Amino acid sequence: MAGIDLISLDAMMSLETEILKREATPVMRLLNDLLTLSAFLCCLVSTFIRKHQGPIRPNVEADVVLLRVDFIREVNQLLQEVRSVQEEALNTQSFDPESVANRLKQQEKQRAIHQVIWPLLFQLFQVTLFPNQGVCIGLTAHHSMCDGPALTLFMQAWASINKFNGDESRFLVSGEERLPFYDTDVVADGDRLADECWNHIKMLVPTTTATAINTLHQMVSTRERKFHATFVLSEAEIQILKSFVLHKKPAMARVSSFTVACAHLWTCLVKAIAAAGEEVADDEPEYLSFLVDCRGRFIPPLPNNYFGNCMLTVVTESTNGTLRGNNGLLSAAEVIGEAIRKTVDNGKGIMDGYTKSVIEYLKRRGGRMLIVGGSPRLDFYGIDYGWGRPIKYETVAGRDSMEVFFLSKSRKYRGGIEIGVFMSKVRIDAFAAVFDRGVIEAKESIWSKM
Repeated sequence: MAGIDLISLDAMMSLETEILKREATPVMRLLNDLLTLSAFLCCLVSTFIRKHQGPIRPNVEADVVLLRVDFIREVNQLLQEVRSVQEEALNTQSFDPESVANRLKQQEKQRAIHQVIWPLLFQLFQVTLFPNQGVCIGLTAHHSMCDGPALTLFMQAWASINKFNGDESRFLVSGEERLPFYDTDVVADGDRLADECWNHIKMLVPTTTATAINTLHQMVSTRERKFHATFVLSEAEIQILKSFVLHKKPAMARVSSFTVACAHLWTCLVKAIAAAGEEVADDEPEYLSFLVDCRGRFIPPLPNNYFGNCMLTVVTESTNGTLRGNNGLLSAAEVIGEAIRKTVDNGKGIMDGYTKSVIEYLKRRGGRMLIVGGSPRLDFYGIDYGWGRPIKYETVAGRDSMEVFFLSKSRKYRGGIEIGVFMSKVRIDAFAAVFDRGVIEAKESIWSKM
């Protein structure tokens, strides 16, 4: 099937009808589901782009369907509006030619930046049919648009609408909290915080740019093939890790599933790297970065269905030798719990030190860092389009310069956690051995003390 040129939202419904008149393959029916989401996407996008016209380009080839929202047209329209205002100013008796010239130059720079950045800011869907097997739905979303909880909510709302065949009344019966909440004005003092963050980031641009360039050279010269793998911690295994930590450190204030899972992953990664043959000095700093959902921690709290970014970056550190040692899990759990206490449970409010947390993350990005994304609360297996639960969910994300793990609810185990990893095969094999052995050793340690 030939590609379809850029179209407006008004033309989308006619396109939908035309497609359905053709061969009604599973992919075509799924494309129909995607197109019925157009109003939903418009509501989402209008949060970020004023006077959104919503051009969408479906590109249909064989059994693969791409649906992309392209914002270059809107950006150009906004620039034209700015220029019209400038022309009006030029017709007045009082204007500064030099100031206007500088503003025009600045807008040309903005045009170049927007044309590169705006197409990346939002979402891309890809649907692939595997004959006699099933359908794979791929979704990418730029983090400047939303965080993990918001993306999960979006997917759940979309799936529910499709499950009810577009019957909004049936969908809304389940409660308005199922709909994303878009009003960013509910974030107290949001504009000031944004300006404060940006002013700090601008100061770090030269150093972070140099680090990025060095990292890019390393990636090109030492690039190796990497693989995705999924590991699972059952609720029973999580409880073993908790009991082990509490037995050794009974005074620890925070021993959550997230804390022990991150501690276990961090120590397993460091040990796996050593087992894979990489030599690292004992005093080499090791960093762990993760995000904390702040919706319920604001005063007053934000709605759980708030759509956007509402995350606090937490960074903690240890040393390679400490994490590789016999008490590595305990040390990791201790510094993770302390980092959460200082940044989240400090009694000063969630926004106190928010900017500092971002800066700490940016400063340490060039070091040996494990980034843990997602959360044990993210329930992607609860997303039902009307075909039943997904067979497999996987986050396809990885950066050659650092390790990225992603957490979500387990499909197999109630109360369990799935961990998606992206590493070389040598590291994955070593990680798998250390991962299982760590839980076994914790269990044996508990039993030996009874």
